[in-house]
Amino acid sequence: MNAPIDESPKRYALEEMQERGAILGFQGRHRFLSNFWEAPVEAYRIHFSSVEHGYVASKIHPGHDGPSRAAAREKMIEISRTRSPGAVKRLGRALPLRPDWEEVKVGFMTELVKRKFEGHPDLAQMLIDTGDVPIVELNRHGDTIWGMVMSGADDMIGRNMLGEILEQRRADLVTALEMRSSPEPG
Repeated sequence: MNAPIDESPKRYALEEMQERGAILGFQGRHRFLSNFWEAPVEAYRIHFSSVEHGYVASKIHPGHDGPSRAAAREKMIEISRTRSPGAVKRLGRALPLRPDWEEVKVGFMTELVKRKFEGHPDLAQMLIDTGDVPIVELNRHGDTIWGMVMSGADDMIGRNMLGEILEQRRADLVTALEMRSSPEPG
């Protein structure tokens, strides 16, 4: 069972994280860590072209406080057909959130990231190949929940929940690999 994700804000010294070899943002060879990376995932029996697409669709909750099941499914299909993850993210900002969103969003993100790496062994290997360095979703768009931002010239602040989810997924993949390669008892 996975350890719960710590949702409290953190502050890290940039220099310390650099000395530890941390992945600081999802650019260049680490772009694949981004939820915008095209790596199809399935949720709600719909194929989404990225984790971002599936995550935004997860904000929709059919029922008495939200759209009908049919309307919710149509909106999810619309999201799945939207080409750009950036456009999907903007669309998601305009959606009314399901009433339990704050309680369920980490679970949805964790499951979608898991599906991304389960469905794409090449990406899973790339994640494993990052070793055991910290993964920080350092960004410039102000996301201090899923990532971190610079606070002055020397510190980063934020929850970095996506970084922690990726680190946990990496640990799970390494454990599964070790179990497959260990000899059978007896």
